[in-house]
Order: sequence, then C-alpha cells, then structure tokens
Amino acid sequence: MRTLLTCGALLLILNVGQAQTPVNNEYTFPEGFKARFESKPKVEQTVLKTKAGEQKITTVTSSRSSDLILSVSYSDLPDSGTPLEVEKVYESTVRAISKNGKQIEERTLEAKDPTPAGKELLMVHGKITTRARLYLDGRRLFVVSAVGSASKVQDKAAEALLQHFAIVPRTQD
Repeated sequence: MRTLLTCGALLLILNVGQAQTPVNNEYTFPEGFKARFESKPKVEQTVLKTKAGEQKITTVTSSRSSDLILSVSYSDLPDSGTPLEVEKVYESTVRAISKNGKQIEERTLEAKDPTPAGKELLMVHGKITTRARLYLDGRRLFVVSAVGSASKVQDKAAEALLQHFAIVPRTQD
C-alpha cells in the first residue's frame, strides 16, 4: 500500500506544470487553468522572498518571435488569516506591473463561470507594450499577458491567449 501511495505521489509531482495534449492549441493545466498557445509552452518556477515569506510563482511561457511573449503566471497568495479584498490585490498588482511604465487603459472584465471577474491593463514601457489580465481565484492570482510591440500584443496569437484563458477545477494542489 505504501508503495502504491509513493508511486501516486511521484506521478502527481511529475505532473505539476505539465499540460495535457492540446486540442486546437488549448492546453489544460492540472493547477486549474486552460490557455491557448501557438506552440508548446515552457514552465518555470521561481521563489521570491517577501515580507510575508517565500512566494512561489509559476510562469507558463510561449514566444513565437522575439517581439511577442505570451504567458500565464500564477501564485498562491499568503494566508494572513483575513479574507483577501479583490480590489486591493488588483491595485497592488497593477502598481507592481506598471512600475517604470505608463498605464494607458484599465477595464473590468466580466465573470465567465468558473472564471471570476478580472481586470485588463494596457501599459507601455518605452517600446514595449504589455496587455495583461488579472484574475483572483480564492488565494490564487493569475496574470495572463502578451508582451511585445504595440501591434503584436493586438494580433491573433495574443487575442487567442487573452480571450480563451479560463480557470477550471484543479486536479491537484
């Protein structure tokens, strides 16, 4: 029985960040989301040291060319014992993303069950433009973004990622 549990745990660990085989370039991730990428995405994890402790951030990235990077980043926010206020989380995330840049537009996105309402931002950092969408699902913050030239963040690959991103029930935590 212990061997079976160990094998099951190992399979779960190896499956973290691995997308299922895509259908129409849409990958489903066991961490609770699906997203459309033109090519197979790469998964990276980093750990940031914050006042609240270490923060693990996972980023799923696909870049078609040097002038467009598509990504979904997510992190489970620390539990301070009090409920998160969505607007405060979005406000601090917007501040962090737009640091050293100029925010051009911000709009609220309607909820599409089970994906909660979110925020979309358009920012400019010199010659680089960022379109980002923020979603808070419980304590998990998702940042879906297209970064590149002004024209590339509006093209069909960027639209596919931003429009088709969806939160789905997690198969593991």
